[in-house]
Amino acid sequence: MNEITVLIVEDEVIVAANLKRRLENFGYRVCGIAPSGEAAIEKADQFRPDMIFMDIMLETDMDGVEAAEHIRRQFDIPVVFVTAFSDEQTLQRAKITEPYGYIIKPFNMKELQTIVEITVYKHDIEKKMRENRQWIMTILNNIHDAIIVVNTEEQITFMNPTVEHISKLTSDEVMGKHFGSLFTFMCEKNKKEIKNVISKVIESGQPQDTVDNHILINRHGDQIQIEYNLAPIIDEAGKVTDVIFVFRDITKRKEAEELLRIKEIAMRNSINAIAITDLMGNITYVNKAFLKLWGYEKEQNIFGGPSANFWQLEDNALEVIEKLTGEESWIGMIRATHRDRKSMELELSATMVIDDLGNPVCMMTSFVDPNNRLIT
Repeated sequence: MNEITVLIVEDEVIVAANLKRRLENFGYRVCGIAPSGEAAIEKADQFRPDMIFMDIMLETDMDGVEAAEHIRRQFDIPVVFVTAFSDEQTLQRAKITEPYGYIIKPFNMKELQTIVEITVYKHDIEKKMRENRQWIMTILNNIHDAIIVVNTEEQITFMNPTVEHISKLTSDEVMGKHFGSLFTFMCEKNKKEIKNVISKVIESGQPQDTVDNHILINRHGDQIQIEYNLAPIIDEAGKVTDVIFVFRDITKRKEAEELLRIKEIAMRNSINAIAITDLMGNITYVNKAFLKLWGYEKEQNIFGGPSANFWQLEDNALEVIEKLTGEESWIGMIRATHRDRKSMELELSATMVIDDLGNPVCMMTSFVDPNNRLIT
């Protein structure tokens, strides 16, 4: 462990010298002696000691209590007050500065060493805890998920900025308020209110699996489609102390899913026979018109097979695929083979599907029988 440095703030020369000698006998380094509150602040800034022994009743313009408050706020250095006696009012003022302890004159040798070791150790642990807390808070405040923490009374004790953005409620509006007075859950399908979402986790002590079919209604009446999960915070005794509610706004995702669903329905019910293949030409999707045109009943009988199986001439299929690779689309007449081995003359529109990055992802083909008849 590094050498512990101590600053002494004492206006009585003999007392200061005695304290300095005793501390040095224990192996501590006394970096200075300050006779006043003003000098204490100056030396604390200059030496940044590990701790300070501060006479609570300095006979100067700035007493030990005021000096300790300045040092705590500016330098975060732990202070132990030294006193022979003090009135109640001074002690109450001293408490506000959050001292690490008191030591009574005359000094007890064993007590002096113990209080130095405990003070430095306690301050080091608290500093690490503050740093960890700050690290965690930085993550929570910058994460895209919305996070709310409630206690066992369902009072909100923490919310991150994402919650403010989604709910349009400020931290001042919600802190300490009952969760249920600000937020209501509703089932997306039947629009019925869902109750006791938080209390169930408090009572069971078990996490709530991810839910994505609920709507969160805030105090302003805004309806937000969310995906969420709940998890209890449990202490060493196995008791639930808090519940973490993590959610995200999935309104846009739901809208995109609905749009995809509508597009899939439209494609499935198109009068054109539509098929989608991977880049190797293997079929991954067909619609009802495709099944009807080729005489099949189930998609499973087709999926995974090469699209060239449905062409009368495999070379024609390979030629179209080659042209798609270079030109992204192709339109023309082809001859195809029906399931009963009869030939069909079809009009084909084929397109290479390109993603937002310009990469080909699949091929889409649309077939039309211009004569609406089989060719024998």
